This record gives sequence, C-alpha cells and structure tokens, in this order.
Amino acid sequence: MENRKLYRIVIDVQYGDMLDECDKLYDGKGSGTVFTDANGEAVIDYLKQWDSDEWTDDDIRSEEPRWVNNGTDSVHQKDEYTLIYNSTIGGVYMLYREANDAEIEWYNNN
Repeated sequence: MENRKLYRIVIDVQYGDMLDECDKLYDGKGSGTVFTDANGEAVIDYLKQWDSDEWTDDDIRSEEPRWVNNGTDSVHQKDEYTLIYNSTIGGVYMLYREANDAEIEWYNNN
C-alpha cells in the first residue's frame, strides 16, 4: 500500500452567518481578536470547533486542498490546521488538516 499523506477538509465556508463571522474575525473585528489585515489564526480558532469524528467521501482527499487557480489570497497555519482564504469568489474560507489514523483507515477501506 502506498504511504501518502491524506487531508481532511474540516469545513468550507461560502455564505451565511458563518461567513459573516469569519469575515469579522479575519478583519480583526471579532470578539477577542487582535487587529491585523489578515487574522487567519482567529478564523482557525473559530472554525476548528467543527472538526469532528463525522465526515463524508468528499472530506478526505489524497491531494492537499488548494484554490491556486481560482486566486487564493492567503494561506494561514496554526497547530495542525491550515486555512485558505479566497476573496475572488465572494470571500470563502476552507479549513483543513492532515488526516488522522481513523480517517486514513476509512479512506483506504472505501
């Protein structure tokens, strides 16, 4: 069996109240944030609460998620998480991390 890295998409935020909250945090306007032009760590802290033991087929990838061809603006990392921010599609955020052992086993058996 090939030993390659797998990645788990934790959450992909494209609209609604969550997008509004991410925008506030990213701009340094959310509760408890320090103002910067790109406060990715605050968004990571907010979004990682959706990291759970539940996932779908589309959440585990053999290729690291990226939006390079669509104009990724910023990539932020904190702990084991990576946040991608892309403003060209109306402002979207994707949080992902390297897959854990349970996710890897599930991926290899499906």
